[in-house]
Amino acid sequence: MPPESRPTNRSIPAPAVVLVLPDATHAVMVRVADVDAHHALALGRGARVLSAPATYPYGERAYTVGDPGGHRWTFSQTLADVHPDTWCAAEVMLAVPG
Repeated sequence: MPPESRPTNRSIPAPAVVLVLPDATHAVMVRVADVDAHHALALGRGARVLSAPATYPYGERAYTVGDPGGHRWTFSQTLADVHPDTWCAAEVMLAVPG
């Protein structure tokens, strides 16, 4: 692959979900076009769903499955490009004493 067409760290989006699972050796994130359709397909094929599809304040919708080898696979869809300054702003404001 020519250097000009290789992906760089700037072109790879940051993970939407970080899982800390003591029994997992590693986790994989895969971006999909439609998380809900992907989830329905995975369920139909007998996947072991660890977390159902959920929408996060940073603009991602994701769910996680476990495979027979103990690996975690998170499938994520970007719904919106949300600026980090607005993530959970309401929850933070509620937590501030005053």
